[in-house]
Amino acid sequence: MPRFFLSYATANDDPGYAYDFAHFGNMLRRDPGVPRVEMYLAISEATPRSRRDERTSARLAAQLEASERICLRSMDFKSNVGRDFSSAAFNLRRIAQAAGDDDFVLFLNRSAYGPLTDNWYHQYVVQYLKFANAQLCGSTINFCGHPSLPPRSAATHVQTYAFLGRMRDFSQFLDYFPGERETERLRVIDEGEIGLSNRILNRGGALTCLAWPDYAFTKDAPTSPELPHRDIKEEVRGLPFQYRAEGYPVTWWRTLPARTLRIAQFVRAVASR
Repeated sequence: MPRFFLSYATANDDPGYAYDFAHFGNMLRRDPGVPRVEMYLAISEATPRSRRDERTSARLAAQLEASERICLRSMDFKSNVGRDFSSAAFNLRRIAQAAGDDDFVLFLNRSAYGPLTDNWYHQYVVQYLKFANAQLCGSTINFCGHPSLPPRSAATHVQTYAFLGRMRDFSQFLDYFPGERETERLRVIDEGEIGLSNRILNRGGALTCLAWPDYAFTKDAPTSPELPHRDIKEEVRGLPFQYRAEGYPVTWWRTLPARTLRIAQFVRAVASR
């Protein structure tokens, strides 16, 4: 039976780690739909690490201690070079020490708001398994490149706030994960988010996503005229993880469990002092 790994990427530029407390609370409240999720947490040092970071991240880890569904295997601070993609690389190398080729890895960053449904991990696995040549499954897919980047001949890509594959799909990225050494934001997007999917398409793999469950995209058929050729990640609803730009309004806190809400509000209050 496969094992189920989770790479979670965040950064210390929010001293209260409010989004992370909210997401972890949701993970504890919702059934992942798999026997156990083995989590690896990487925290990018967007600002110099402080004692407050140490204390708050320790409380974040402690939030998972009583869980029977989620086991936190490691929590590490790391350089901010490469942003979320260097975090994915960092966690992937740790996961590779324990995972076999058929084990699954779900990658999330803190822009992945949720989970909002039960079976939140299992849904990505089911969608991935629908297509024999799938090597990457996300919440959403975008056929376009970034508006500030030069047009690409092949821009179809899984949007990387949430994506899943098997360990064997990522093994070639152990030496270099796309985007992990980039320092400029647009280069991170181009080489990381778009570049990851581009490499998978070029080797014959297919991309699929929960938003368009009946479709898989390949190098020879990278788009569909039936689907919107625009960025849909902020429009879709009903997915386990939805994209939320950082700084989104706090009205969504009303949906959190009361205990998680009290913790997050307390941390924000302490951080603002």
